[in-house]
Amino acid sequence: MHDTMTVTSPGPSKDAGWGNENGFGDYNGGGSSGGYNDSNRSAGYAVAALSMARPGIPALAFPVNGVLSATLSIGTLDTGFMNPGNYIDSAKPFATRLADSALGIARFGSRFAGPVAGIASLLLDLESRRQDLIENIAKMEREAIENTRNKAWNRFGITDVYQVTALPVTTLFVGSLAMDEINAKIRGKNAVIADVVVQPVVDTKNQQRQMAIIRNPTSVPVVKAERTSTHFISNDYTAQVVAGMKPMVIQIDSAKTNVSKNQSVVPTPAVEVFSSALMSDTSHAIIDFDGKHEPIYISVSKTPTVEEEKKQLEEAKKREQEWYAAHPLLAATLELHEAQTEFTNIDSVYQDKQNHLNQLLNSPEGLTLSDPVKNPLVFQQNEFQRNFIRKEVKINDRSLINILLTRGETPYLKETVARTEKEPGYRSETLLATQSFYLQLGVRLVNAHRNIEQTKRDLAPLMESRNKAESKKKEKEQKVSEEKEKQRKGVQQDGHKYYPAPKTEDIKGLGELRKGPAKTPKQGSGGKRARWIGEKGRRIYEWDSQHGELEGYRASNGEHLGSFDPKTGNQLKPADLTRNIKKYL
Repeated sequence: MHDTMTVTSPGPSKDAGWGNENGFGDYNGGGSSGGYNDSNRSAGYAVAALSMARPGIPALAFPVNGVLSATLSIGTLDTGFMNPGNYIDSAKPFATRLADSALGIARFGSRFAGPVAGIASLLLDLESRRQDLIENIAKMEREAIENTRNKAWNRFGITDVYQVTALPVTTLFVGSLAMDEINAKIRGKNAVIADVVVQPVVDTKNQQRQMAIIRNPTSVPVVKAERTSTHFISNDYTAQVVAGMKPMVIQIDSAKTNVSKNQSVVPTPAVEVFSSALMSDTSHAIIDFDGKHEPIYISVSKTPTVEEEKKQLEEAKKREQEWYAAHPLLAATLELHEAQTEFTNIDSVYQDKQNHLNQLLNSPEGLTLSDPVKNPLVFQQNEFQRNFIRKEVKINDRSLINILLTRGETPYLKETVARTEKEPGYRSETLLATQSFYLQLGVRLVNAHRNIEQTKRDLAPLMESRNKAESKKKEKEQKVSEEKEKQRKGVQQDGHKYYPAPKTEDIKGLGELRKGPAKTPKQGSGGKRARWIGEKGRRIYEWDSQHGELEGYRASNGEHLGSFDPKTGNQLKPADLTRNIKKYL
């Protein structure tokens, strides 16, 4: 019998769903280990605790006797996922693949733009998260990983640590698919194409490797879960998730529990552009429980060492720079997007502060400070005060305000006394009350003046930053315009070179190809595109000499299937429904 024990997922923050204060769950804290006895406690920290109440949270685990184990709590679904078909569509995009349509131009208004060379993609932010957690999450994740690795080594001599993540299968597909539709989609299949998966990404800007939910169409194996008779609990299964490892042990916990509405989901880093990490480190699977439970998506990713992560970061930077050089328009568009975001953030703070200043300037005190003759500040007396004072107490004189602001309260009050005593009908018994009213008006003006001046001082650096951000945005807009103009004129005219068509034997990752007759005219120049036939005649690939990419089409109707890297076969851009070569078939 494999050792299993429920623990809380290790990680940075208890209230964010990462476990307790030491980065690991309480010993047997999950309370769902059922009939297991004390001899099983040697497996502490070896079980990934996953919950559908907060899907997308990665849990750390290490294999014991070559077996990874996970406890999956399905008894409580967060109400935010009761309509899981909208899970993707309502998510906030943080990083977006910026290719769109045949021109490959970013469409910032779209939630889902197309992919670009595996460099930039769309991350899903499920809920708002604490700012301090955003800033420190990568560091705390790394600490949690190394703590787990140390415990695995000290107890079992194991150094391999894995991040295990679960999602409801209803979140994997764009559109609102009912559960019976999803069951029909996966039942009897060896694999299905999922629109959304969980995998590690490298944020080159912040130099971090993190797990993320990304929009990246991926072939995900459908794995049959086998109920095991060697466990005491009937909800124990095994499933072959990671190739080359023993089947994973999955314990289903369907006990109903209450989930605090204040708990937040922190599944993804808020990065702008990221590069996919090493794909071979991650395994995906849809676990089919043969109708006994709803199917579940699981991602298992082997965590790199610090040195391995550093190497991945360097490789990601290199890939990113190569991609920028090969896609100048999209690189310029990404830079523009970053500049626009920077300007929007600064402008938002600036506008808030400017609105606050306007409120101060348009207050009764602010208007008096601006023009006391036109907008005098009047003390509002009650009926008793009016009958006693028999005069209106107000400040409508610039010289009196200047005395107050430059010389202070005492000279100001002396001046009000001198002016009051000279007024017709002056009565000495009213002087004390009149001074009190002038004092209150003076305090209001001094406070308003102080707040206005402080707000102006706060605005000065904000305005400078805003102006710099606006200039940067305009500069990037100009750069995008220039790259668009280069593309419109034709790359050769602006000093770019055409990419020569590769040899058939040099094209990798697209299966067996044979040379086909060139029929489609080249864009913006003479000649026709080189063509290859693949997938036993079902696909056509044509050479895009402008970008050095292979354009894929369906041989039956000429539909565009996307752009592909000739060196790896990886998809670089999504299908563009506006493109079709049917008349050139």
